[in-house]
Amino acid sequence: YSEHTDYVNALSLIHRKAKTCIASGSRDHTIKVWDLYTCRTLLSIHDRKLYVTKLLILPLGRILSTSSNTEISVWNIQNGEHCYSLSGGAPKQYSSKPLAQLHDGRVVVA
Repeated sequence: YSEHTDYVNALSLIHRKAKTCIASGSRDHTIKVWDLYTCRTLLSIHDRKLYVTKLLILPLGRILSTSSNTEISVWNIQNGEHCYSLSGGAPKQYSSKPLAQLHDGRVVVA
């Protein structure tokens, strides 16, 4: 897992079809999806904002990331495309709060 060039701040487990993967988010502004058993990088996403602070796997093949400027972004895990972002008005301390997903798909910031 040496492909990140700065500290890794977030890890999240992904179950993809026949593979188990890990997503990692780093201070180097990237999210990487790794094959857990071969340690190969399957996908690399560059977050054009600031460093990645949290990751949460969402249904429908998406991953939610928070960044150090409090922006929340949603990405497609299959192709790395940016789906959308939410920003503005969220206090900076939210980037350090735990994220959780409820059984109905809603995301909670604790």
